[in-house]
Amino acid sequence: MTISPFTATATAATTATFVPGPGRTGVDLTLVLPMHGSATALRYVVGRLIEALYSQCISFEMVAIADIDGVPAAELSDLPLTRYIRADRQDPDSSITTGLAMASGQWIGVLDFDDEIDPYDFIELLHQARERSVSQV
Repeated sequence: MTISPFTATATAATTATFVPGPGRTGVDLTLVLPMHGSATALRYVVGRLIEALYSQCISFEMVAIADIDGVPAAELSDLPLTRYIRADRQDPDSSITTGLAMASGQWIGVLDFDDEIDPYDFIELLHQARERSVSQV
């Protein structure tokens, strides 16, 4: 993943990258999530992110990238505002690029996590990216 001025580390195992999106819809944030690991753990983390985004009145959509041999999309198909991409396990960069191309929000966040994250740290990183963007104008 290309490091940009909007890349920040929330925890030792969590890196979030934010870039301005195409803004084709009224959605504030498109969250691109590579889905790997157990469906139960992913559901928990994504559920906490959804609750935090709702509580901060941030409109969002999610683009979930599932490995062909990884997490079955059917186990996560009831998550709200989520589109799924099936990706070749051998090429994660290509699958993230596909997720970025499907994004329609004003901001795009790519979150690759191996451990539990604090969703409010993630949202704080989004606010910081917005502030840096405004200060660069």
